[in-house]
Amino acid sequence: MLISSILQSLSVQARLFKSLKLWSFYIDLEESLGTTDSAKAAYDKVLELKIANAQVIVNYAQFLEENKYFEESFKVYERGVELFTFPVSFEIWNIYLSKFTKRYVSICIYLQWIPYSSHCLRRNLRGV
Repeated sequence: MLISSILQSLSVQARLFKSLKLWSFYIDLEESLGTTDSAKAAYDKVLELKIANAQVIVNYAQFLEENKYFEESFKVYERGVELFTFPVSFEIWNIYLSKFTKRYVSICIYLQWIPYSSHCLRRNLRGV
């Protein structure tokens, strides 16, 4: 009820501007018809507006990965882990670890990355 009363106090334009459904439609259009940069800008705007859900994080990271922006993709996962709390952050973290180790498995073993990853996981899941 509180959310409903807050939304009703906003103008129609403000409510539409914060509509994840409309932003998702816009992102789909940018991915299909726009450039990589315009799609990235749309995703970044959704994150800036703080209306992103976990699916947006995963879709954004996957979009970047498909376009060979691997490091940026990993940064999006990291932002998602910071943005959400357990259990959502844990699911994003699992996807991130899976993608990261698939791409850098030999480097991870060589640099002994695994202990570092468990340290990061504990840090991001603090308070659980």
